[in-house]
Amino acid sequence: MIRPRRRPSTDGVDGDGTALERARARANAGRLRSAMLGSAVAVVLYGAAGRWGGAARRGAEAEFVSDDAAAYAYGTATEEFSGMKLDAFARALSRVVIADVGAEMGEAPRTSGAAPRRRADGFVRVVATHHKTGTALMRDVLETISRNYSFFDVRAAEDRAERSSEEEDETSRSMFTNADIVFDYHFGKRLPKYLISDARERSLESIISTSNALDYRIVHVVRNPPDVIVSGAAYHRRAPLDENWLTPFADVLSNATPKVAISAEMSFSDDELRMLALAHVECAVDRKCLNVRLEELESNFDAVLARALLFLEFPSSKVRTMVRAASVHDMKQWSDDELRQNEHYTKKSDRSAYYRAISSDAMISETLMHLQKAMNYTVSER
Repeated sequence: MIRPRRRPSTDGVDGDGTALERARARANAGRLRSAMLGSAVAVVLYGAAGRWGGAARRGAEAEFVSDDAAAYAYGTATEEFSGMKLDAFARALSRVVIADVGAEMGEAPRTSGAAPRRRADGFVRVVATHHKTGTALMRDVLETISRNYSFFDVRAAEDRAERSSEEEDETSRSMFTNADIVFDYHFGKRLPKYLISDARERSLESIISTSNALDYRIVHVVRNPPDVIVSGAAYHRRAPLDENWLTPFADVLSNATPKVAISAEMSFSDDELRMLALAHVECAVDRKCLNVRLEELESNFDAVLARALLFLEFPSSKVRTMVRAASVHDMKQWSDDELRQNEHYTKKSDRSAYYRAISSDAMISETLMHLQKAMNYTVSER
C-alpha cells in the first residue's frame, strides 16, 4: 500500500444488534433489500435510507436515523466506512437489490410553463461527481451554462480555505448559501470546515441538510469502476500539477509497471470508490436524485445533458440554448490534438496493459466486479 489509511473505530456500532435489526426492518419495509449483509453494511444502508442523512433531519425520520448511523450516510464520512476493507465492502454492497427500479429515472421535470426555481425560493440544484467520473467536464459545463444562475464549487472553495482568512471563509459560506447550482466533486466526503467548524456536526451533515433548502434536485455523475481506476492510473502517471499530494510518489509512478500503477491507484482511490458506489445506491432510491453515466454523456452529449438539465428543473424553454452553449465541451467534436493536450483525457493513450493488470489480480478484479454489480454495470462493460 503506497498510501495506507487508518480507518476510524465504529465505537461498537457494527456490533449493535438493535441497530442491525432496525436496519433490516427499514430495508424490508421500504427502499432497500439486503441479502446476508454483515452488520457494518446493514448499519451503513440503514443510515443511507435517511435521505441524505444529517442532524438536520432528526424530525419526522428520527426513528430511522440515529447519529451513529447518519455518520455513514451521504453527507458524512462515507469515505471512512468503518473498519471494512474495500473488497469486503464491495462484496456486501453488491448484494443490495434496488426495490424501486423506476427511481433510477428520477422524478419527471416540471412543465415548461413553470417559473425558474431559484435558491431564494428554497430550491437548490446539486451536481455531484467523484475523482475521474467527469469532474473537469462537468465543471466546464456548469461554468458555461450558469451565466444567469449563481454557481458555487464546494471543493474548490475548500482548497482555498486551507490558506484563506475567516473573512474569505465567510464569503464562501455566503456564496454556498445563495448558490442556485452547487458543485461537489468529492460527493459523500466529509463537509469542508468553512461550512461547519464542529467536527462532530461536520460528520453528520450533508450538502443537502447544510443548504437548508426546502427542495432539491441532484445529478450524480458516475462511471464504470474499472475505468475509474485505469483513468486514474494513467492520469496520476503524468504527475498533474493539481494533484500536489502525489509529489512524494511522482518518480515511482512515472516508472511504475501497470501492475504497480493499478495497485497504487486502488490505494489512492479507496475512499472515492466507496463514496461512488454508496452514493449510487442512495441516489437510485431517491426520486430527487438522478444517476447519470459518464459513458452515456460522452456518447450522446446533447441528449443526456438535456435530460440532466431538465431533471434539475431548468426551464425547458432555455435548455436547448444551454445545451448548445455547452456543446463546446463535447469531446466527440474535439480534434485528436485537442484530446491529447487535455490533461484530464487519457483515452488516447494505450491503456490495455492496465486492464490486463486488473484481470491478473484476483482481489482487485473481484472487488471492481462487485462494485460494478452494485452500480448496475455488467462485468463486460468497459
